[in-house]
Amino acid sequence: MGIWFQPKRGRVIGITAMGNNFGGFVMPPLLGFILPVLMWQGTYAVLAFMSGALVL
Repeated sequence: MGIWFQPKRGRVIGITAMGNNFGGFVMPPLLGFILPVLMWQGTYAVLAFMSGALVL
């Protein structure tokens, strides 16, 4: 596994950095859409489910 990251280190860093920007771009509008529909309790539940799914 460590051998794969040596020649493709730039690609791996780019993918991980892109994830942070993607989350900042997608999450605020998504939660802004969900908040009026499900109120804050439902929005917290959706956010908790999404966070749990990403951890697994």
